Amino acid sequence: MDEPIVGNRSGESSIERNVEGEAGSLAAERAAVPAADEVLDALGATCATLTPLIREKMRQLNSGRVLEVHTDDPSAREGVPAWSRLTGNELVAAIDEDADRTRFYLRKK
Repeated sequence: MDEPIVGNRSGESSIERNVEGEAGSLAAERAAVPAADEVLDALGATCATLTPLIREKMRQLNSGRVLEVHTDDPSAREGVPAWSRLTGNELVAAIDEDADRTRFYLRKK
């Protein structure tokens, strides 16, 4: 996947994807959010504790399974995609619930 999917903040069900070559602009695209096999409720966790929590939960999953992560740490919007790239686990979707909360969907490699 070239770019992570990022949801809009208006509460609509559509998902937006950063379009390569159009710096800063977003193009709306309909996409299905994957069904999660496990959910990690990490509300209140900082990025320093979030990625170890994700790593532990991912270790429990079989390859190809999807973990849904709920977080309210603003730095996770950069930290989780970076963690995904470093570990090789696919970031399937990242949805902004509101200005503070984000849901990430990660597929175990």
